[in-house]
Amino acid sequence: MALIDNLISYWKLDESSGNAADSHGSNTLVNSNVTFSAGVINNGAVFNDAADKLDGGEIAAFAYQIGSDMSVSMWIKPS
Repeated sequence: MALIDNLISYWKLDESSGNAADSHGSNTLVNSNVTFSAGVINNGAVFNDAADKLDGGEIAAFAYQIGSDMSVSMWIKPS
């Protein structure tokens, strides 16, 4: 099984502004007050407030409805 088998979306979060593009599928994350800043590799998303978010809409609900497992992986650097 290849790493991208059954992959729905992959976000690099290396934008400099705006929404976060899906590098694998077509599920763009809508930006609500998130900024982007230099990371270890390219850029990363910066959440300064509890209200800041990148909204994927119904992606999790879709995975639940079809009865499939879902996993999320990310690197986090708390301040």
